[in-house]
Amino acid sequence: MKIAQQKFEVKDYWSPDIYNPWAWSPEDNSVFYLLEMTIGIKGENKGDIYSVIIATPEGILKLNKERIKKANLYKILLIYQYDWNQIRNAIDEKLACINPDEGQQAFDKLANMFYWEYEGMK
Repeated sequence: MKIAQQKFEVKDYWSPDIYNPWAWSPEDNSVFYLLEMTIGIKGENKGDIYSVIIATPEGILKLNKERIKKANLYKILLIYQYDWNQIRNAIDEKLACINPDEGQQAFDKLANMFYWEYEGMK
């Protein structure tokens, strides 16, 4: 009997910056917004909130320098042209490389790619 390997999945997407990122079309290729996701193990109802900045090079260049004071704190998914399906595929590919059975190592890998809701709390 073969036991199925657990996998992470995105259970929900939303953005405080854009009402509907999956249907949104930018006016130009200057994109920079926060995407939040509930990520959990496939088949389970629970998950944690992770976030990532979705940005194009033009979006990064257009930002006011005051807005990014500590650029190293951002976890950015760099895209060259805004396409929601491309973004979802990139996130799904990243999640497919992480095995939840690895325990804390798996969650450390998630936290390296995305900003975790509890990051920095002690």
